[in-house]
Amino acid sequence: MAELTVEVFEEKLDSFAKIVKEGFDAVDERFNSVDERFNSVDERFNILTSVMGARFTEMDEKLERMDKRINGLYTLIDSFITLHQKLDIELTALRDKYNRLDARVARLEGMPA
Repeated sequence: MAELTVEVFEEKLDSFAKIVKEGFDAVDERFNSVDERFNSVDERFNILTSVMGARFTEMDEKLERMDKRINGLYTLIDSFITLHQKLDIELTALRDKYNRLDARVARLEGMPA
């Protein structure tokens, strides 16, 4: 009867081992599917990183071009302001010269200025 019990025990142990192995196999499959999903997510992040890197590089280039254009505009505005300042000075000088000439002509003609 002891042998019968050992045989029954071995059968039960074998069936338990099969059930445990099947459970571990199922868990392994689930881990494999999770690994595949993580690999997929990693690939998407790598793609996103490369795309974002390219866009940031493009944005940096555009910002550099925009800075150059803004600097060019500042230069043009500065020269425009300088030109108008010179014209204002020249106009003031011409106005004073005109007033002096007008006063001189008025004196020469005997007219009150």
